[in-house]
Amino acid sequence: MMYETGEGSYAAHERRLALVHRVIVPDKDYPKEYVILVTDRRSIFIPQRKTRSSFVLRAR
Repeated sequence: MMYETGEGSYAAHERRLALVHRVIVPDKDYPKEYVILVTDRRSIFIPQRKTRSSFVLRAR
């Protein structure tokens, strides 16, 4: 995987270490779902469109 570093832009290699398929984060209105791509340089949170309507987070 390659990415550009910005100012004076050049490409740097990064290795994919893990892909977390589903992370649910509680929110005020409704839970939000993310996929997380973890590389040797960064973690990228990718928002998913919508949680299943029947899914409910229960606070304790």
